[in-house]
Amino acid sequence: DLDRPDRFLYVLLRPNWSSWLVRGGYLITAFGAVITALVADNYFDLGLRTLLINVTAPIALLTAIYTAFLLAQAKGRDLWGSHLAPIHMLVHALIAGSVAWLFLNSANSELILMILKLAVLVNLTLIGLEFVTPHATSDTKRAHKLMVQGYYARYFILGIVMGNFVPLIMLYTLDTQLMVLIAAGLSAVGIYLTEFVRIR
Repeated sequence: DLDRPDRFLYVLLRPNWSSWLVRGGYLITAFGAVITALVADNYFDLGLRTLLINVTAPIALLTAIYTAFLLAQAKGRDLWGSHLAPIHMLVHALIAGSVAWLFLNSANSELILMILKLAVLVNLTLIGLEFVTPHATSDTKRAHKLMVQGYYARYFILGIVMGNFVPLIMLYTLDTQLMVLIAAGLSAVGIYLTEFVRIR
């Protein structure tokens, strides 16, 4: 209820377990708890790091993709019901995590760079698959047409070109630290632009 934000507690205290809003609320709460515990372990050396990382990984995975199931419950938005959405959100999480790692660590990691390159390639493949597979409904077909020819086409195409193709070319041809960071930043912008259009 937008006029009673305090009622958000009802989501947690009086849950409707069939709703992905509720499931997501609990996932985010659990994720926040384990991240807080990891920070506490980092400062106070509680000896729980390995255990917490093993617990964090599956919760982080579910937190990254639950929105796909939440959006799929919006029956009036056929575009959001794609079966590829959970995979797409996982790929976006890998891109965002790789970008964050590269910006927060001064030393490049070959593994992180490889993950970023592969994730951007998979991202492009998933976008392509969504457009070449038969549309489930006429609304989905119309939404796809609006994404490539309508008002939001400029954002969507810019997100694909500047946020996917350009970073891929840079990542595979340039290896200076600055160029890697620029490519990483562009790939994060690409996620934002394409998802901005998809949600609109």
